[in-house]
Amino acid sequence: MNELQNTKASIKRSNQAHYEHLAKKSKTNSSKLLPRRIQRLLKWKEKQNKVKKNNANHKMCTNKNDLNKYPVFTEFMKTHIKSYDANNCLLNEHEDDIVALDCEMVGTGIKGCVSTLARCSIVNYKGDVIYDKYVKPSNPVTDYRTKWSGIREKDLAGAPCFNQVQTEVKDVLNGSIIVGHSLHHDFAVLKLRHSQHRIRDTAEYELLKEFTNMGQSSCTPSLRCLARCLLGRDIQGGEHCSVADARAALDVYKLVENHWEEEVKNQEKEKDEENNVSYMDDKFWPSEIFL
Repeated sequence: MNELQNTKASIKRSNQAHYEHLAKKSKTNSSKLLPRRIQRLLKWKEKQNKVKKNNANHKMCTNKNDLNKYPVFTEFMKTHIKSYDANNCLLNEHEDDIVALDCEMVGTGIKGCVSTLARCSIVNYKGDVIYDKYVKPSNPVTDYRTKWSGIREKDLAGAPCFNQVQTEVKDVLNGSIIVGHSLHHDFAVLKLRHSQHRIRDTAEYELLKEFTNMGQSSCTPSLRCLARCLLGRDIQGGEHCSVADARAALDVYKLVENHWEEEVKNQEKEKDEENNVSYMDDKFWPSEIFL
């Protein structure tokens, strides 16, 4: 009987020590004791908090009267930007090949959830319009999205069909360096592809994220923010204009043009060197075999 009581007491003590160990561990690393679903939720909340901080930095661009707060006046940017005035930028050696593209979309399908091309605008390096046409969607428009797109029913009356505009745009863009903001959306509605090394997307360039205090964030600065921060220009205050947006993206690109093109050249040079490597070269073989 005494042996049984002693055994129960020892089990009780061992369980109590185990619980104390768990409690102590939970104080130091409580998240590891939680179910995986809760752990993922906590990680997601932590990520959202970081996004909110980035958005808070992003919102600093909305104050029109306090330009001294904009990153364009920081010393960091002065070392990278060649000019604050986009109209006085140094000329690119391939300026004739550079165009800026922007599209406006309307909604088709149920509740207008399918984005469809309604207007396409292209400007050259000087900002002159070389193409600007409305497009009549193949399917009935269920949401004109006028608040953002600026498109109305009367604008699409008598507009050319999608196939015609697609062919014309393809001819204009052929062989060009294309500047724009979030260009994957534009190419998606145009149903076109373009060589990646000839795309200059201002939404993806890391240096522009640095200028707007977005850093290495997964968030992308809006074109409105870039125009406000870097150009001191108000765009997209109400209805959008694809010509104005294309010019804004082009002017933002011009500010970092030299730095951006230098990076592209270096990347292409590295790829060429990698492609030209031959493992039959003597340097890849041990010197003993040549004796």
